[in-house]
Amino acid sequence: MSLSSSSRFLTKHGYLSLLIPPIFVYILATTLFELSLNTNGVEWTAAISAHIASQDVSTLSFDVIEMKVRYIWFTTVLLNFVICLYAASSCGIIIYRSHTDQRLITIIAIGSLLIVLGIVGLIYSAATRNAMFELIYHSSLSILQATGVYKKAFLTHVDVLLALTNTLAVIVPSIVLLAASSTLAPSPKQNRNDFTHLTTQMRHLKSALNAGSALLVSGILHMGAWLRWPAGLQNRQRSLKPFSQLRCSGEPHLH
Repeated sequence: MSLSSSSRFLTKHGYLSLLIPPIFVYILATTLFELSLNTNGVEWTAAISAHIASQDVSTLSFDVIEMKVRYIWFTTVLLNFVICLYAASSCGIIIYRSHTDQRLITIIAIGSLLIVLGIVGLIYSAATRNAMFELIYHSSLSILQATGVYKKAFLTHVDVLLALTNTLAVIVPSIVLLAASSTLAPSPKQNRNDFTHLTTQMRHLKSALNAGSALLVSGILHMGAWLRWPAGLQNRQRSLKPFSQLRCSGEPHLH
């Protein structure tokens, strides 16, 4: 009897087990990333800021370079917003079409829990100034602030865009994960042909994977542009080359 109950539970809700592997990988990656932070080595941000501030920022070449790296970042922000809108809407439709009203309540509850936990993680990261906060978010922003090139109001707007981007980076992936797992759910219509249901769900799974891939690429492009913004403001003198390498070499390891 107990085995039969377990089998019925897995048949109805086993699709939710697809959420476990990506959540586990995220927790493992975050843990390893936190362990990689050398708290005694974060002073290099002040050194880079001092080098940029010591340059002649009134030259035409500096203005052109500054405009290029600034607009590259703003372009990736726009791209990220568009991809998030596409992923959230397409995956939301997949979720809605894959469940009965009763199952939708369960999915919404699980999604809300994932989003709340993600936002709490962002707040905790900012409060404790952990590796994710220091190396990805705060390092670039602190360098831009210290250079004196940008006004406080402009950097406030940049900070707002970053906060919105980070919030979307919590909400939208949760929707994509739920959409992917929903493609394995039983048909909401009991009289529907199994082959038709499987064909439809395979198409939905492909759409969810495409949305997730686009979201990942846009996130990588955005983070790369954010990390390269301060590095792009440095001149190309030989004495500054190690700092540019330091800023850019870590990017592939942050994802």
